[in-house]
Amino acid sequence: MLCTKLTHYAKTIDFHSQRTVYDEYGNPHTAIDPEIKQRIQAKIIDKIINDFDPSRLPEGEVLEQ
Repeated sequence: MLCTKLTHYAKTIDFHSQRTVYDEYGNPHTAIDPEIKQRIQAKIIDKIINDFDPSRLPEGEVLEQ
């Protein structure tokens, strides 16, 4: 399940873990920082493990009787 969630957010995680790096000629390039990417992934996993409540329904939803 965790792998599926991380795969679902892969593009967003990559976007938010980008930073600008400069080559030997001073030209800027955008690259994904693996440390930032790991931090974002860890926060998502933490939220899934600690804050997920399978008995909670979304706002406005009710169980059929």
